[in-house]
Amino acid sequence: MPSIRTIHLLLCAALAFVNTGPAGAALAPSTAAEFHEKAVQLESQHKALDAIIEIKNALQADPNHLPSLLLAGRIYLEQSLGLAAEDSLRTALNAGADRSLVLPLLGEALLLQRKAARVLVEVQPDGLANQAAARVHALRAQAHLLRQETTKAAAEIDRAQALEPDLLDAQLARATLEMHENKPLAARDIVADAVARHPGSSEAWSLYGAIQHTLRKPSAALDAYAKAIELTPRNIDVRIARVGLLIDLGRDAEATPDLDYIDEEFPKEPRAAYLRSVIAARAGDLDAARAALDVAITALIPLDEETFQNDPALQLILGLANYGLQRYEAAAAPLQAYIVKQPRDVGARKALGDILLRLGSARDAIPVLEPVTTLAPEDSRARLLLATAYAISGYEAKATALLEDVTGEPRSAAAARGRLAMLNIGAGRVTQGLSDLATAFAEDPSDAQGGIALVVTYMRQGRLDDAVTAARTLAATDPANPVFTNLLGIALFTADKTDEARPLFEQILAEQPDFRPAAINLAKLDLRTGKLDAARTRLQQLLAVKPDDSKVMLELSRVALAAGDKREGLRLAEDAARPRKAGLDALFHLYNLYLADGKLDEAYDLALRAKARDDTNFEVLERLAAVLIRLGQRDDARATLKTMSQVAGFDPDKQLRTASYQIRIGQFADAEYALFKALQENPDHQMVRLAQIELSLAKRAFDEARERASALIAQQPELAAAFVFRAQAALGLRDYAGALEDYDRANSLSPSTEGTLGGYRALAASGRLDDARARLERWLERHPDDVSVRIALGEHCIRAGELERARTIYDDLVAARPEDAGLRNNLALLDLQLGDNARALDNARAAYTLAPQDAGVNDTLGWILVQTGAHEEALNFLREALARRAGDNEIRYHLAVVLERLGRPQEARTEVEQVLANGRDFASRAAALSLRDSLDAAAP
Repeated sequence: MPSIRTIHLLLCAALAFVNTGPAGAALAPSTAAEFHEKAVQLESQHKALDAIIEIKNALQADPNHLPSLLLAGRIYLEQSLGLAAEDSLRTALNAGADRSLVLPLLGEALLLQRKAARVLVEVQPDGLANQAAARVHALRAQAHLLRQETTKAAAEIDRAQALEPDLLDAQLARATLEMHENKPLAARDIVADAVARHPGSSEAWSLYGAIQHTLRKPSAALDAYAKAIELTPRNIDVRIARVGLLIDLGRDAEATPDLDYIDEEFPKEPRAAYLRSVIAARAGDLDAARAALDVAITALIPLDEETFQNDPALQLILGLANYGLQRYEAAAAPLQAYIVKQPRDVGARKALGDILLRLGSARDAIPVLEPVTTLAPEDSRARLLLATAYAISGYEAKATALLEDVTGEPRSAAAARGRLAMLNIGAGRVTQGLSDLATAFAEDPSDAQGGIALVVTYMRQGRLDDAVTAARTLAATDPANPVFTNLLGIALFTADKTDEARPLFEQILAEQPDFRPAAINLAKLDLRTGKLDAARTRLQQLLAVKPDDSKVMLELSRVALAAGDKREGLRLAEDAARPRKAGLDALFHLYNLYLADGKLDEAYDLALRAKARDDTNFEVLERLAAVLIRLGQRDDARATLKTMSQVAGFDPDKQLRTASYQIRIGQFADAEYALFKALQENPDHQMVRLAQIELSLAKRAFDEARERASALIAQQPELAAAFVFRAQAALGLRDYAGALEDYDRANSLSPSTEGTLGGYRALAASGRLDDARARLERWLERHPDDVSVRIALGEHCIRAGELERARTIYDDLVAARPEDAGLRNNLALLDLQLGDNARALDNARAAYTLAPQDAGVNDTLGWILVQTGAHEEALNFLREALARRAGDNEIRYHLAVVLERLGRPQEARTEVEQVLANGRDFASRAAALSLRDSLDAAAP
């Protein structure tokens, strides 16, 4: 069978003879080619701007001209224009460019924009030539390093160097890894070798300069930076690094030319603006310093979240710029993100600690400031800040020990026990912790922190009446406190006592019209009660006052979705999630919409953004694990699930959720441990015990499953699910009588489809086919709309050779569910077996209309067309089926048949040989052997 390229060339040759159209028909491609050649020449002369103009001319003539698209991508990369490069390369990829050419360049473009997550999702080495695959591994290593994932980065570097030992990209990634692991001398040696081997590499010289900078060798660093800039003048990162070093050395005047160049070429560069503010402040020009800080902040705001989250320097600049302008709320989040990536930065910790104290979050300031006492034990400013945080938070002994003159008021004993109870709840010991917290709050209702925690925990546990009672008690301690009244309204609203909740929210707004939480809760209440117009009006009024309020946009999205306007709901959800301070609720809401629409990459990005915000939040980690599983990234999913189990502590419900994912991806040992932890809090937790049995079944440890099910049945003899699981274990052990007995017992306790089908399987497996069919028929007499059981009866009739009855059953199923492509596909196959080819073809085409991308549907339609003699049309569907399910022997055999009937015996033989060579059995194996024999006999 000729290759695709051979066929393409033959077609081109044929068209050269038969084309009798006007000469102008070939004008656009040749014009595009001419523009492209001009661009190549200009690029070789280092005239990048002129080259881009010619490329744009080429693409105007032919928007899919691959050479021009690829050249544009390379030039944009050289000019540090990551987004433009990405756009050109994506267009090339969609137009059919070889992945080995595009993916390494696309990875560079994404890294230039700090889009590490997209590199890891989109830039995969599978199927690439060795050199391209090695480059991709090196790029993925850099992406992992951006995300502080050093172990994964090391593995990618090893893979790159295994393919291409001398690859420069891999060397530089290895050196960067050494820097991440605080081994600058080892990094220096690697890069010294790299610049010796590749003296024309700007990237190598740039990294060499950064390492020398770290080693406090400023002269060597400046020399290396100068070499990198000479090779690539538009390398903005190197210029920023050189400016920073010159400022450190007190050589501000020498830094100015680089800043001027950046302002000219990259006028919205926030790092340059921040560095200008430092120089201005040193010179005593505070107005210029403030103006430069404003420029830095303005430049940072439009950046996408992934770029911001992956670049600690940008986080630090945004935090310090807002801090310098006394915008404390805006400064806190970026500094928190920065410290996660750079935990040893004392200055950043002190700034954030001061900010948190000013915002009234003393308790949050403590973990930020405590490490400073080790990192910089003589820093008196840090000690004072930490002592203040201790005192405000009630840790008087610690405050006194740190600074003798800092004192505070002692806590009550009940409040102290309440804090211990909250720690137990946080560790997953919810039952004991909740009991202790309730006792402590009863003793001291004035403990607001304990009271709020008690109400929230009750609501999370579904104990809504207890939540309302606790909220009433808390509100009674300070009736004028809108926070307490609002919490009581939320508890009533959650308990579906909307008539009692509404007056509370209205009362708050009557006394404090600007208390937005109450207004938002009233809108939620309107939405719950179906008053969509009222909810929308109230929320739009709030948004008019504060247009960037993420919480309001979130609720407007929910209103739009409830009204059936999916497009507007999605737009508002994206607006709600866009601000950096958007709450997790907004991120989760948009994540769910993306997931429902199959937008897995977008959902993944949101999950990563949420994780960057709070990497110990169980709900965040669960969403990340779920999308990783759907993306097929099981190793990353497993690691995330392990973290989930650690975060869950001994909370049985969270451990149960974790284990369900672990079972799904076959991580049985991890699931076993999660369920073990779940039982520590409550050894008799029914759902956890059932999950243990399900785990044993998934492992095919049928004896263990039966033993666990029997133990549960002994404790709970009326639990139907335990009998179903024990029956499944018996089926696995081929104890059909035992399985039937347990299925019957389950159905006597709680009649179900599963009990009926399970009993049917047990009867059929033991050879009692008439009894098996009777079981299905009895169930359908009482439950005629049970589709699963009706399908099982239809399949039973097919196996029994009762094709007419089976067709009648499938006719009824299709009439009941006309949009089910699978049912219609099976009906088409029945029609074919009964010799009704015309009806078979009608049903197959109907199935294809419903599911044109389904391999089985394409195969059925193609095979029926073969039977009706429409071989040319059949070939298209069978190729499509094989392209979507290349390992299916039946489909490949069908393709071999149609090729043979089209008079293409050599191609048919290739396909049939491949079918028979893999050794797998399939329904048409005997027919495939016969086809091969006939092809052999007909061969010349």
